[in-house]
Order: sequence, then structure tokens, then C-alpha cells
Amino acid sequence: MSTKTAAQNSLFVILISQGAGTLKTILAGDVPDILIPILVGMILCGVAGSEVGGRLNRRLSEENVTRLFQWSMVLVLGINLYNMFRFFG
Repeated sequence: MSTKTAAQNSLFVILISQGAGTLKTILAGDVPDILIPILVGMILCGVAGSEVGGRLNRRLSEENVTRLFQWSMVLVLGINLYNMFRFFG
């Protein structure tokens, strides 16, 4: 499976998972208090991010997508290590 296809499938699984979790929270009546401007900002940023991601997906080659993914993983690893030493070290 190509990296682009794998990324699309992964995002679809995340969308379904988060949708199910949100629906469960709403049906259980456990919706936390949240400021409407923050909620609107989160929604707008999510939509903008999906648009940017879709455009990048069309423009980047398979090799560049793989390289971007690898560097993203390095960044996430670095953030996790920083947090681990900051809070536990």
C-alpha cells in the first residue's frame, strides 16, 4: 500500500473513531462545558487543516510524503521525550 493511501485510510479510521467517541459522549450526557469561540476555532482549524492536507497530498510525490511522515514521527518522538524528561525527570 502506498504511503498516500495508508495516510488516507488512517485519517478515515481516526474520523470514525472520534465521531463514535463524540456521539457516545453526547448520548451519555457527559459533554463538558466549553467556550463557544474555542469550539468554533477548533472546527475552523480542523477544516483548514484538511484543506491544506488535501492540497499537499495532490502536489507531493510519494517519496516526499514518506519523508514528511518520517520527519513528523521524529518531531513527535522529540516532543514526547522532552515531556517525559520535563515531567518525570
